[in-house]
Amino acid sequence: MKITRRGSAADHGESNIELGEPAFAWRKSDSCLTIKQSRVKDFSTKSRHSYTVCIKAPELNALIQALSDAAISDPGSFEKALEPSLKALVRIQAVVAGVKT
Repeated sequence: MKITRRGSAADHGESNIELGEPAFAWRKSDSCLTIKQSRVKDFSTKSRHSYTVCIKAPELNALIQALSDAAISDPGSFEKALEPSLKALVRIQAVVAGVKT
């Protein structure tokens, strides 16, 4: 996973950092999907930081909508890429449809 940053006022180009092995989990207390990575090198210094991103339901909905729009417009690139997630996608579909598992 890559994070790219660009200055909003003083634009000195893009800076990138890589999250090598981010951990994904659902945090029930906040009702959000978390993405965590520790020991990430700073954009401009040698220090390291721990990152946590919390994605709430409205943002998840927007993410899913963007993915589905892109998949419909270019099914070939999504078919193989998301094939390993088919069972998980069907389980989410069942839960959202009100089917108890």
